[in-house]
Amino acid sequence: MNSIAVELQPEETVQPIPWESESLHSSIQNDSSWLISFIDILTILLTVFVLLLAYDEHDPVGISKEEIIVENPQTQPFLPEPVINETIAEVVEEPLPAVPEGELTQLIEGLELNFADNIEISITRENIKLEIEDTILFSPASAELTEAGIQLLDELAATLMSLPYLISVEGHTDNTPIHTDLYPTNWELSAARATIVTRTLIASGVAADKLRAIGYGDTQPLVENNDDASKARNRRVSFVLEFPKEQPDNDKQALVESVP
Repeated sequence: MNSIAVELQPEETVQPIPWESESLHSSIQNDSSWLISFIDILTILLTVFVLLLAYDEHDPVGISKEEIIVENPQTQPFLPEPVINETIAEVVEEPLPAVPEGELTQLIEGLELNFADNIEISITRENIKLEIEDTILFSPASAELTEAGIQLLDELAATLMSLPYLISVEGHTDNTPIHTDLYPTNWELSAARATIVTRTLIASGVAADKLRAIGYGDTQPLVENNDDASKARNRRVSFVLEFPKEQPDNDKQALVESVP
């Protein structure tokens, strides 16, 4: 019987994996400095989030985020700060002096004597009103003064310039529509006529601060615009002489009663 010889090889020794060595494992367990850095980073991030949350919930002086607009100051125009005058001066209008009763009577008599043919005079407790028909002063649908109109205004200015009255020069028209390049409506025509009369009075010596020009168009007729005669009466220039505030009521009443 044949025998089989078995040769036994010596058992190989298994070498440990380098990263599983006890020395490496021990070094990993002992080196924990990275954990401290990681905790520091987390702490900083948490602090930032808390600050952001607190800033987002804060409302400065009741102003919402939508109302806060940040602009480049270089793009804004320079505006000087307004100067506030803390002292407000009271404007006191110096009253016009009263006209002696005798002078008022002479004024009315002089107007009636010199301008009775061209001027209609009426007196109330508030004013003296002089009415001049437009045909004396202007050509139809025009604000250019006639020669007769210039002469009449020059004579009237000699009387008005010495008086302490405030004088309103009023332009009036009838209700007939007007459509021209210069005067699209009666408003423009009446205002232009009042203005040219006022300028003529100033040129003749009446103080400008006593005058004012007003255009009424066809809004204040004297009579109904029923026919040509009534329309002619409504086309006029009025001079309203306002009594001084200091004028005694007795003088005003005496003037009203003196005019028939």
